[in-house]
Amino acid sequence: MGNCKRAGRFRFVALLVIALVVSAGGWWVWREDRRPMRMRGGDLAAMRPASEVVGPRKVIKSERDRLEAEESDKLRERLRRPLPDIKFDAVAFAEIVEQIRNVTDDNIFINWKTLNAAGVTRDMPVTVELNGLTEAEGIQKLLQDVGGDIVRLGYRIDNGVLTISTHADLDGETYTRVYDVRKALKDPATRKQDLDTLLRRVKSIEPVSWRLKGQGCSVKELSGQLIITQRPDVHRRLRALLRDLSGAPPTVIEYED
Repeated sequence: MGNCKRAGRFRFVALLVIALVVSAGGWWVWREDRRPMRMRGGDLAAMRPASEVVGPRKVIKSERDRLEAEESDKLRERLRRPLPDIKFDAVAFAEIVEQIRNVTDDNIFINWKTLNAAGVTRDMPVTVELNGLTEAEGIQKLLQDVGGDIVRLGYRIDNGVLTISTHADLDGETYTRVYDVRKALKDPATRKQDLDTLLRRVKSIEPVSWRLKGQGCSVKELSGQLIITQRPDVHRRLRALLRDLSGAPPTVIEYED
């Protein structure tokens, strides 16, 4: 009889423990479902609109650099917000940008010196409808309508500031990246020949830029790594080239000048 009572108490305790575990698990799932989704840097980069000219990823060296990078990420998130429906009929380009700035409260800078040299002026009349668009889509449509296929306009986000200029100007800044190409040079017997072939392929992209003095464009190999200084658009093409040659995205190593 005593054994039966002990067995009954044991089953009761076991069921109580199981019920507590199940309840705790359900609470955890509910908590995770309600937790706001946090985006990684790669996710934010994938959502960047086509009109944003992406420059070099800034190396975080200080607390100030970290805060500036956070401000840029916050601005990219705000650009996903919907714009109110706006229609402009022969309104000056500068006035349209000013209205977008006032509506969004975003820090927008226009490189008027470069735009004026390209024939885009403050008082240029623009007719455009920005209906059912996000901030990024609205700015992209505005810049496309202003420049068309003649003057390609875009913007860059840096330190929480959206800078509008020509693609040529935004792409004109050079920076240095290190590409790990040791897999392409792993055979010691053919290393020199393989390196010469690889360098020819690299310099076949924008070939004139490697020869122009004052451009600062260069490539050199060191211990199976290519140290390349070029414009952002050329770096994008180089990454595609190296991906095609190796069958996988190239390993890019941060380089601090």
